[in-house]
Amino acid sequence: MSFDLQNNKSWSDPTSGEFKRQASSFRETISNSHPVFKPEPKRYHLYISLACPWASRVSCARALLGLTNVISLSIVHWYMETSPETNVANPTAIKGWRFLPVDDKSEFTTIDNGDKNNRFGVVSDLSPYLANNINNCTHSFANCDNDGNKYDFDGTIDHINGFEHLRDLYYSSNPNYDGRFTVPVLYDIKTKTIVNNESSEILRMLSDNEGLLQFSDNTKQQIDTLYPEKYRKEIDYWNEKIYETINNGVYKTGFAEQVQAYEKNFYILFESLDEVEDHFKQKYADSDIVDNNKILHFVGDQLTEADIRLFVTIVRFDPVYHQHFKCDLKMIRSEYPYINNWMIKLYNHPETSAFRDTTNFSHIKLHYTRSHKRINPLGITPIGPCPNIKSLDSI
Repeated sequence: MSFDLQNNKSWSDPTSGEFKRQASSFRETISNSHPVFKPEPKRYHLYISLACPWASRVSCARALLGLTNVISLSIVHWYMETSPETNVANPTAIKGWRFLPVDDKSEFTTIDNGDKNNRFGVVSDLSPYLANNINNCTHSFANCDNDGNKYDFDGTIDHINGFEHLRDLYYSSNPNYDGRFTVPVLYDIKTKTIVNNESSEILRMLSDNEGLLQFSDNTKQQIDTLYPEKYRKEIDYWNEKIYETINNGVYKTGFAEQVQAYEKNFYILFESLDEVEDHFKQKYADSDIVDNNKILHFVGDQLTEADIRLFVTIVRFDPVYHQHFKCDLKMIRSEYPYINNWMIKLYNHPETSAFRDTTNFSHIKLHYTRSHKRINPLGITPIGPCPNIKSLDSI
């Protein structure tokens, strides 16, 4: 879940300084037994941020499962707009995630016009910029404008409704909505309402053989399920553990408002990373690490949702969380060789290209460093580390 953040004290405990994550509000599912939300190809639409790890879970799964022609996609601008007022207590006063404007100057002008809008495809298909090599370090962010509207860089329009802000989508679904405006959002085009905004539930929904997965394109499918029955107990164990201590742990560390809360969550985070490193080390031999053709799996002998849920945090760790969230005890690339090897192989191998295709380091770096004014008031985006992720040749 990525959310609108003007003053993060609004989202922290005033006594302990601990970061508080909001529970998602839209919790419907897509199934044949549901009275409204039936599985149908091209009926549902995803709204995501390329910066947000929670949204990236879903976009990665969509690509891995061959659902890019089944579920369309819109991408918010990397900069989260904030109200000019300070200490805003009312979330509705915060502008939050926005889309690029619908105008006559771009090919992305027609609402709900299929592939003209490039709303079907993986993230790297959505614009010429994203189709280029974005692995290496961006050498300057000076020309990246918070208010910019570059259709080949900053995001997309809202392909379905033409809304200006994500909050408009929330209010159109529920005029009395009073929560935060988060991504990802799974939206029903037919009934014009939000189905679900909880990433873990959307992730599980996409892997349901009786749901949208039945319409998957086999030529694009890289895995047929992310939640295999024989590994479910182990997947559930690791999902719960890494959510509290790693996925949300970096946020609890970075958004802490008191030093005691920061240090508490800081050490819990690295203890958990140490445990994951030991897990890989016990599971794989040294020869597996040096073999560039050997993909490591977090659980079992295949890709699962546990890989996705861990990857989206780990791939952001060195470029952002290490410096921006002050998670600086260790770096993945230098102190966690097994985790680093697992990440590099998922990112670089053709058979797991969805991980690479749904990762955008420019959006990641720009969003965190420009949008979190309390943490980085000057909005200067660090250029390093270089490269953002190492290549297979570096293993």
